[in-house]
Amino acid sequence: MKFLAMRVGQLSLLLTLVFLLQNCAENDLVDTATTTQKEEVSALIDMETAMEVEFLEESEIESRTRSFYTFHTLNQALHCTGLGAVLGDGINTIYAPSDAAFAKAGLNAHNVCSALSKSTLSNILLYHVVPADLVSLREVGCQEMANGDLTQRRNESHRFFIHDAQIYRAFTQVGHDYKLRVYVITDVLEVPDQNIVETADGAPVFESLVAAVLAADPAIAAALSDEDAIFTVFAPTNEAFGNLIASFGASSLEELVDIVGIETLSTILLYHVVDACAFSNDLEDGLRLTTLQGEKVEIDLNNLTIIDKTNTPADLEVELLDILTANGIVHGIDKVLLPQAVLDNL
Repeated sequence: MKFLAMRVGQLSLLLTLVFLLQNCAENDLVDTATTTQKEEVSALIDMETAMEVEFLEESEIESRTRSFYTFHTLNQALHCTGLGAVLGDGINTIYAPSDAAFAKAGLNAHNVCSALSKSTLSNILLYHVVPADLVSLREVGCQEMANGDLTQRRNESHRFFIHDAQIYRAFTQVGHDYKLRVYVITDVLEVPDQNIVETADGAPVFESLVAAVLAADPAIAAALSDEDAIFTVFAPTNEAFGNLIASFGASSLEELVDIVGIETLSTILLYHVVDACAFSNDLEDGLRLTTLQGEKVEIDLNNLTIIDKTNTPADLEVELLDILTANGIVHGIDKVLLPQAVLDNL
């Protein structure tokens, strides 16, 4: 399942956003503490003037304080980065942290433009925006944001989430030159800043996987570190690699490489990578995914397993699902998958 490319209509907006980011980067060292704090900021996001307000299910997370329904910090951030003008032109969707959400991160309308550099703040804001689209509340799974990174939308018993932030209000802002769909969220979204290799390297459970990637064709590590790509990796745990090593009569990864060779190891690793975005709630029972190695793996969602060419299932590790990185998703599995090309040579 290929992650759909953006429509042509989105291109001009993205180019504008990139231009703004470049300008912001040039001003990283400029003190923005006094940029606009004493100015009256135009309230682009304002639920009191909105139309089509949808009150979603209340939750224990949600406070009744006014700060859960006001957006002074967000509007200030949009103003000082220049992104308010972008959202005020055309059709877009924004996941809008309320003032209460920003307060959790120690930010408010008085410090948001000075606590972070313009480029950092712009990147955070763009990670909350879907350009040139009015996203349906009921859409789940992969969503690409304006900064190019991915997010996961979830619907859990009619409670709606983006990552771990709950969506508790939905409304539409309409102006002369724009239409903006707003989903109010309980937390500021954290932008993923590590690629697949860096993420795996930081997780002890994937120590053997990282060692295997580094022992294989260098092109694999380079590909999995490419932050312009989008991959889904079914990542064998240390125990899974230990079982594979033992099945070849080896006592270590180095000995396994001596037995099977770097080319075969590379073939095995590529069989675990899909050139697409697939969170767990994108997977469907019976779905067959084409790997970078060229052969397919099959999803058995009823049993939460992946089927390779040995027809011996690999369990998806529930606690290791949907690990988000800067260039894709990692799902932990308890078995090293083997393609037919490897089995034929055993």
